[in-house]
Amino acid sequence: MRIEVLQRLSLAIGVAGVVACDQVEFPTPAVEAFQATLSGANVVPAVTTGAGGLADFGVSLDTFLSVRVRVTAIDTPTVATMHAGAAGATGPAIVILRSSQLSAVAFSGTFGDVQRSPVQLTDIPASYGATTRARFDSLVALMRSGNVYVNVATRRNPNGEVRGQVQPR
Repeated sequence: MRIEVLQRLSLAIGVAGVVACDQVEFPTPAVEAFQATLSGANVVPAVTTGAGGLADFGVSLDTFLSVRVRVTAIDTPTVATMHAGAAGATGPAIVILRSSQLSAVAFSGTFGDVQRSPVQLTDIPASYGATTRARFDSLVALMRSGNVYVNVATRRNPNGEVRGQVQPR
């Protein structure tokens, strides 16, 4: 009788495990979401442009940073970066999302669609922490406080064609 109870209990636990696994999404969904609306009006100083965009960020398990930058009608984008800085102020680049010539002509689409761990974020300056983990934590803290912005530069506007402040969603 004791063996029969243990067998039934094991079967119930197994079935519950299969049901629970069916509800897990892969890749791991973002636990914290952030977004920046990109426009020329947000650049310092402001830029007149028809370009725009959205940058979405997710921090999963306090360990991975997912990034997706979507732009529309931007002419010859050259680099997309994350900077430390409040709205209306300029600050140092702390993460390169995409560099080199992104497009030779007007571009509408997605770039920087990646997921990075702290070890992969090697461009965060050492002044943000002694270890890659500490630098990652500093970046996330800046994002939570609204002190990070995304900047997409072009040949015509090397200091930024569109910019947006990263805000928690």
